[in-house]
Formats: sequence, structure tokens, C-alpha cells
Amino acid sequence: NRLTGDFEIEVDVNVASPSDGIHKVILSRMSPPGTHNRNNQIWFSISSVGQADWYMSNNHPSTSSTDYMGMRITAPSAIAANTWTNIRLTASGTTFTMYVDGVQVGQKTTWTGGASYPRISTTEPFRVGGYSNPTNYYFKGLMKNLKLDGEYLIQSHTALNAGPVM
Repeated sequence: NRLTGDFEIEVDVNVASPSDGIHKVILSRMSPPGTHNRNNQIWFSISSVGQADWYMSNNHPSTSSTDYMGMRITAPSAIAANTWTNIRLTASGTTFTMYVDGVQVGQKTTWTGGASYPRISTTEPFRVGGYSNPTNYYFKGLMKNLKLDGEYLIQSHTALNAGPVM
């Protein structure tokens, strides 16, 4: 049950159309399929408008995408198309920091709605390249060097476009 303490997630992505209106999930850990609540969720993605996006929540019964209890960091601008981009998220204590190509693009130390840290207690597996609930939020592009706490989940270039691989 990882991500209960300090952690780091890092990945290199190359997406042809980062701002195509569809979320491209890099790594997720969600509630059991079909429940679509926001309890114990992790969502690391390229947003529908091309921005690196991190979302983590706990104890959230709502199905609303705007009413959540947790932590969200979204880079201020879209990543470049057809270019390898490094995205890294670190968590140390209650401070979460996101970097794009080595430049800090966001940091949060407070939680929305009263959620607290640690907060990941789900037994659901991590999903690489997709979302565990039935949606079309699959990663479409190239991914390499996906690491969780320095351990490779994907090391070589991997083309994803049909669904999660883990």
C-alpha cells in the first residue's frame, strides 16, 4: 500500500495532441470499478487542455468533479506536442510539489475540504495508462521512465492508446 508516506513519481511523456479535450491518465489508483466516488483516489494525468495534473483525495462521497476533499496541482500551461516532457511529483510531509522539465510549476501544502494526510487506504491496484472506472481516459501517446519512489514501472518507450497496462 504505497503512497502513505513521502513519495516521488516521475515520468517522461510524448503526446501528439496534448490539448485534444480528453484526459490522458498516466497513473491512477481509484475506488473499486463502478463506484465512481472520490474516496482514496490518485490521478496523475495530462488534463484535457494539455496540463500536467495531480489529484489525490480521501473520504469524499460526492460524484461532483468540483466538490472534492484533497489535493490538486495543475501546471499553469500545456505541455508541448510531439516532445518528450519530464513530469515529476514529490510529496514530503504535507508538501506536494510538481515539476515539468525540472522547473517547479506548482506546490500545495493545504487540503481542500478538510482531507488529511495520510489518506490512501484503498486496496485497488495502480493503473498505468488508464482510469479504473469505466471511462475513456486512457493515455494516448508515448511514455517511458515511469518511476514510483525510484522503482521503474515502465522503463522503455511504451506506446499506449487502448487502455491501462497494469
